[in-house]
Amino acid sequence: MATDRMNSSKRRKPEDNISPDTLRAEALRKYVDTCAHCNKRCTNSGKNSEAIQCDLCLSWVHAACEGISKSYFKSLNEVLSANSDNIVYLCKVNQCNLHLKQLLASKVYMHQQSEVVNLSSKVDDLNTHSAKLEKELKELNLSIKNLNNSTNKRIDASNRTVAPATLN
Repeated sequence: MATDRMNSSKRRKPEDNISPDTLRAEALRKYVDTCAHCNKRCTNSGKNSEAIQCDLCLSWVHAACEGISKSYFKSLNEVLSANSDNIVYLCKVNQCNLHLKQLLASKVYMHQQSEVVNLSSKVDDLNTHSAKLEKELKELNLSIKNLNNSTNKRIDASNRTVAPATLN
């Protein structure tokens, strides 16, 4: 839910029954909900209330520490509330945006390498097919030469048999 990613946890009422597991979870959450920039707790009120959680490293960061203006934070909060499943926030403190860019670049590079291998394989196949066609063409040319020679010999033989008869 988007509101879980913006700001911090809800305050507990004094009359709530608190189990040891809840206390341990809250203690852990206090550590988890500290700003990755300044190490101060992200709270529900006061100047530290504007915080957002990175979707890649899961660190919490104060908007001010992250360099996010109040108006941009408000807009971001509205967008995340409306489209929490389609929007991702990546923090600057752990350079998650750079890590994602590097990851995407490496995937693109791997895809390009895969395409190069595929194209290289296709070129090899075409070269093999071309060599077969060249061999067949040479064989056809040789057959045509042989047929041509054979035809010429028959014509010559035919001319020799006809020629003496026409001379008389």
